[in-house]
Amino acid sequence: MNTPDLSPVSFRANVRKLPARGMVLKLAADDAQCLALAKAHGLLSVENWQAELLVKTWKRDGISVTGRVKAEVTAACVVTLEPGSQHIDEA
Repeated sequence: MNTPDLSPVSFRANVRKLPARGMVLKLAADDAQCLALAKAHGLLSVENWQAELLVKTWKRDGISVTGRVKAEVTAACVVTLEPGSQHIDEA
């Protein structure tokens, strides 16, 4: 069985053992994970990455993940290549 590439920030959960109301996950990337995230996404740097997620069962063997991801990243401008900081806050 092939295992897909995992994100630098990942979590494994047994779907059959999730609580009925779901499981809240609060994740924060450490320095090594921020570096790996930047490399994986073609960014100059990731200064901060946090997520608060709710993982719930979905149908028989699936999961539903909802929540919010916040990050501070620096990317190169595609025109000038100057570094530009971005604040990410997605729900």
